[in-house]
Amino acid sequence: MGSLSAAQVLVFLYATVTQVVGVSFLVKTRAFTHVGWTIATIAVLISSFFALSWLLANGAKLNILLPILAATVPLASIMVGVFFYGEPASWLKLSLLIGACALIGLAAAFG
Repeated sequence: MGSLSAAQVLVFLYATVTQVVGVSFLVKTRAFTHVGWTIATIAVLISSFFALSWLLANGAKLNILLPILAATVPLASIMVGVFFYGEPASWLKLSLLIGACALIGLAAAFG
């Protein structure tokens, strides 16, 4: 994303966190049959998309922004699953995802 202002960094962190929260809320929606959790999930994800669109409108590069999100959101979602929902995560799974994140970072840096 090149040289970013403090506001852009904060908005990027907000977008990342709200995507992880929104994905985590999906479990609570019970396939969108629980109205309250469904509304909360949709609201959180919409706010994340607004943040992403603001970043793009203010100079962030799409070809760097989305690969970074594609790397961080799944890893953070796995951590939420492990720590809050008691899901298992093997070392192989985590190692492969971290390796993929490193490759994404290299691709973004040299792209």
